[in-house]
Amino acid sequence: MTHWAMWKCFIAVYALFSATAASKAPYSTKSSILPWVDVDTPENAHTHKSSRGQTWSLVMSDEFNQEGRTFEAGADHLWTAIEKPDGVNAALEIYSINMTSTECDKDDNCYFYIETDIDEQNITVWNDYITPPGYENVSFYYRAAMVQGWNKFCFQGGLVVVRAQLPGVVDKDSGNPDLINATKTSRAESIDYYPTWPGIWMFGNLGRAIFTGSTARIWPFSYNECNDTVFDSQNQRISACDPNPGSGMNPYQGRGAPEIDILEGGGTEISSSMQVGPGMPDDFRQLHDEVNPSCIYGYSCTTTGANNPD
Repeated sequence: MTHWAMWKCFIAVYALFSATAASKAPYSTKSSILPWVDVDTPENAHTHKSSRGQTWSLVMSDEFNQEGRTFEAGADHLWTAIEKPDGVNAALEIYSINMTSTECDKDDNCYFYIETDIDEQNITVWNDYITPPGYENVSFYYRAAMVQGWNKFCFQGGLVVVRAQLPGVVDKDSGNPDLINATKTSRAESIDYYPTWPGIWMFGNLGRAIFTGSTARIWPFSYNECNDTVFDSQNQRISACDPNPGSGMNPYQGRGAPEIDILEGGGTEISSSMQVGPGMPDDFRQLHDEVNPSCIYGYSCTTTGANNPD
């Protein structure tokens, strides 16, 4: 196989706590779960002063300072590596647990990494969305990794800080024009040297990313109104029109799983976004044409809208 991409990162999550809550005595864990805040996170990073003068407390961090971690299901208290094909967004890769770990360089700088390899696979999968539902043969061309915190750590508001190095072809013999007179603030000149689409993002816990049975008509809803003249409630699996949603859900309460993309893309096409449904009417949205569907990641869309980049 050809190793042709690697990226690495650190992550921290801050949340606002009242003085009363912060003054309560801590309770030690009674299970084998490790601390949410990494013991290697420096003390000066345990709080953050917001632009409004509020003090935010660190509630979760991971420095990835332990070399050789495995993220196989059940092995880590914060993360789980996925072992399955990616079946959304016309993805071309299969995710495997052996494509991610942690390592340290010669200067003892440690990091979490994801590898991407060329690895063509033809597999048979079940597809609920064809008519009638059934098995079909699908081709994938790469092997990579996805690590999730689903059902492990959740928060309802705060600040997420990530330090990451995104993948790209940056060998001195590659011909990448960004290597010539590049600075830390230089814009990439071409997408051709950044062939992967990494993402650092958050997702509502009612759905699990790329497990489409859990996300169908759940993503990206954040809607709690029963008014079929505005929005057809049948399009939302847990709607405010439902008297008996089951699974312990409250009657007549709309639920869903919105998405916040801290960062996704590479090279000349990078975006940050919040995806909620039902969303804005078309008159308030920036829409791409058939010729240039990637214009939403830059300045070239011809229509105006609320999500025009600034």
